[in-house]
Amino acid sequence: MILILLFFAGIGFSVSAQETEENEDIGGVYGTHCGIAGQQPQFRVKIEEWISQEKVAEINEWLNSENKVKNVYAAEAFIRLHNSKKVTLNSRQLAKIRELKSSSEEIFSCSGCIHSLKTMKEALQEFNL
Repeated sequence: MILILLFFAGIGFSVSAQETEENEDIGGVYGTHCGIAGQQPQFRVKIEEWISQEKVAEINEWLNSENKVKNVYAAEAFIRLHNSKKVTLNSRQLAKIRELKSSSEEIFSCSGCIHSLKTMKEALQEFNL
């Protein structure tokens, strides 16, 4: 019985890791801890690094990227930096963030083992500007 559970847990892990990699290949996945192992998506790792180093230019590139997942990560990063008084946002950044916070466009997201589509508005709802 334990062997069977370990087998299925192993399958769940490999599928989740594979899904995360595939989603990042087609535009990324938004989330914090994905799959059974709770891995951070590559974009999450990068944006957390940039937030800690206050790399405004890099975050701004993502805010203006064609990639919608990068847009959401950048909006989150700027909101967090702004709310902690580490960055003052200009009018273009504020307008773009407000646009994203009200957008019904969908992005790939993860929450644990669940991978799904989520609107940008839903993804950013917990981050108040």
